[in-house]
Amino acid sequence: MALPDRALGSFATSAEYAAYAALYAHRVSGRPIAVLGHSQGGVMAFRIAKFWPQVADVASDVIGLAAPLGGTALAG
Repeated sequence: MALPDRALGSFATSAEYAAYAALYAHRVSGRPIAVLGHSQGGVMAFRIAKFWPQVADVASDVIGLAAPLGGTALAG
């Protein structure tokens, strides 16, 4: 799955795509899924597990690798 604008656009829109992909992976596999993201994707993994309860219901794990949960000084 490719995120719109190469994940440089709206974080909320990218999260919707990621939530859909997570639910699709569960539906196709028929098994619990692990949601894993790196850097900004780690924050997104936590966001979709929180705001899409249907994702949390089918996830066995939600993992953020080097997720900047405290924000960044580099953003404008």
